[in-house]
Amino acid sequence: MAHLSFSSWNGIVAPSGTPKSVIAVLNRAVNQTISDPAVRSDLEKQGYEVEALDADQFQGFVREEFEKIRAIVKRLDATVRD
Repeated sequence: MAHLSFSSWNGIVAPSGTPKSVIAVLNRAVNQTISDPAVRSDLEKQGYEVEALDADQFQGFVREEFEKIRAIVKRLDATVRD
C-alpha cells in the first residue's frame, strides 16, 4: 500500500502578463512584511515555516510541486474531475 503525504503552502500570485516591475514591488513588500520579527513570530506560532522567496524562486517551487503531483496522478493512473 502506498502512502502519500502532502504539505500545504501559501503564496501570492499575480495574473499572467503582470509587468515585472509590479511583481518586484509586490515581492519586496511581501518579503519585507514576513521578515518583520513580530509578523514572523506570529506566523511561526501558528505553525508556519516562513521562507521569503523571490518571484523566480517561487515560480520554480510551484512548478516543482505541480510536477510532483502530476507524477503521482500519472503513477496511480488517476484522473482529476471538476
